[in-house]
Amino acid sequence: MTIKILNLHAGIGGNRKGWIGKDVEVTAVEYNQEIANVYQKWYPQDKVIVADAGEYLAKHYEEFDFIWASPSCVTHSSIRFMASKSKTNRKYDAKMPNMELYSFIVFLQKFFPGKWVVENVKPYYQPLINPTGKLGRHLIWSNFEFEEKDFQDSHIKHNKVTGKSVKYGISLEGIKLKHRKDQIIRNCVNPEISKFLLEQAFEILSDKTPTLPNGNPNGEFNKDYQETSEEVSQIPNGTSDNPDILAYLSVCGLGKVKRPGDWFSAV
Repeated sequence: MTIKILNLHAGIGGNRKGWIGKDVEVTAVEYNQEIANVYQKWYPQDKVIVADAGEYLAKHYEEFDFIWASPSCVTHSSIRFMASKSKTNRKYDAKMPNMELYSFIVFLQKFFPGKWVVENVKPYYQPLINPTGKLGRHLIWSNFEFEEKDFQDSHIKHNKVTGKSVKYGISLEGIKLKHRKDQIIRNCVNPEISKFLLEQAFEILSDKTPTLPNGNPNGEFNKDYQETSEEVSQIPNGTSDNPDILAYLSVCGLGKVKRPGDWFSAV
């Protein structure tokens, strides 16, 4: 059973690493071309789109079975909030919270009939929409229940990550980027969390032989990486017409199949 996944705010694919070995077909959306190029090099089998995540979601949500969104956490972060409040060492200006986070949650709640996850950090304020649960340092909003579980985020503290750090087995050392590498690595979601949530969403998953994106089971993520001027595709194609997926979701009470090849309508 192949699950069609939309991976929004994909970054370099920290969460994607958790789906290696799963029977999935992934479309990743990342607004930064440079970062998208790294993702595409590491996951050549995925379709990578350079676009605004919200705009892409609104136009293409019906094409997928599972949607993951990791909106920017910068303006919600407790660490940044405390730094902006410091009277002795103010490193950051106060910023208005970016409410895109809640736009994604509301849209998915009201329009998407498949399984979905929105992930973000625990904010410095009371969340405006109660999360489904907490995993590690992440709050999770979803339309399915999952077991609450503690995940060790990393042996490196979040504020100690540098451009040379290796986190979750991911390293950007040796890759030339204009964007700050430490920020990119900090933004990676623990792949054990994304793996866990996909398994919680779909109880029946077929495992393949786990391999890293470059086909080398023991290789590094940046092994054999070479800079390329090749542009990542910005034009999606194809829609979900897998009758097995539709039938499975229909049995789960998530939708009703009108006939093979058709999408399902919310019950």
